[in-house]
Amino acid sequence: MKISEILDLLGNESRRKILELLSRRPCYVSEISYCLKMAPKAVIEHLSKLERAGLIESITDESRRKYYYISRKLRLEIDLAPHMFGVGVAVSSLRVENIPDKIFEIHSIITELMKSTTLDMRDVISQLEKLRKVQKTLSDIQFTLTETINESFNRLVEFAERSYEDALYRVILVAIGKGTRYPEEMAEELGVSVRDVQRVLSDLEKAGVVKKEVEKNRIMYTIHK
Repeated sequence: MKISEILDLLGNESRRKILELLSRRPCYVSEISYCLKMAPKAVIEHLSKLERAGLIESITDESRRKYYYISRKLRLEIDLAPHMFGVGVAVSSLRVENIPDKIFEIHSIITELMKSTTLDMRDVISQLEKLRKVQKTLSDIQFTLTETINESFNRLVEFAERSYEDALYRVILVAIGKGTRYPEEMAEELGVSVRDVQRVLSDLEKAGVVKKEVEKNRIMYTIHK
């Protein structure tokens, strides 16, 4: 798929909201419609475009209801500056265990460039080439970190699915893992009542899965380490 087509898809606010919701959990059309206050017909149209583009997939459950989920990892990079403009899809074969060596390599190049005070054209061109190398290495690191974070979330989802039959328990655990800390925010994100969220959090706290803390006079929850 062309990058321009991906940008056109993501340029629509409703589709971005749908993708954001699906990044939290797979959803049925009715759930998306309810959470985003969007007409089911409009939701179906947006889902069809995203599915044709290969950004999401759908599966039919035992009750013959279709639910949707994000099917591929995609990292877009946009460079916009006085002397450059570019849009690309990031790919990398960098392994996570090699990141420290790459960071040391970047540090060495930057340290060397900081020592240079010349304005000779050949030196400037050489600097630009080295900086482009640094930029590519940083892109590789970002892509690898994104993949690693996604793998960690997959493990969290697998743990939640093994441990709890109730879907609300599972999605609240994943929400906490993704950085949502306050019950009110969880309720808003998940489209459920604060009371239901607090009930689940209370059960998870008693089980030692999450812990309650107070931050600026607000109750928040984190995964118990």
